Amino acid sequence: MRSDLVAYVWSRLKVAGVSPRLARNRSKKECRCVLERAAFKPTSFLFGAFDDETMVGMAGGYIDDLMKRSHIGYLVSVWVEQDYRGQGLATQLCQRVVDQFRATPDISVVQLSVTVGNDDALHIYQQMGFKQWGREPKSISHNGALYDEYHLALEL
Repeated sequence: MRSDLVAYVWSRLKVAGVSPRLARNRSKKECRCVLERAAFKPTSFLFGAFDDETMVGMAGGYIDDLMKRSHIGYLVSVWVEQDYRGQGLATQLCQRVVDQFRATPDISVVQLSVTVGNDDALHIYQQMGFKQWGREPKSISHNGALYDEYHLALEL
């Protein structure tokens, strides 16, 4: 397994430990499933920000396997280490994902979900031009607590 993929799994677990509301993939098993999708499917990718050899941020994307949804790119797994926030890394990583989708034939929209209450992330997405199109109640469950998510889209 490549070291950047190991860093990805570690980062996802760390995010979950800091704030379960910020990470959908909370267990090693769930991280492994996302990791395999990102690492081994040609329609998935992951960008990382590094300080020397340490991953300090990431953002990924994938295209759905369903033919009727193959025009949609999904921005996922955006996270930046606490000490590196406020430097524009999240915006840069998200822009790399959007640029990758722009370069992909037949992708006409990028969608994402963000937990209600994650105002910093919501602000970044809105500054990039994403528009909110819905709110999904109780879409995340963690330790008996339920959290809503906003759904946003960016037309390419």
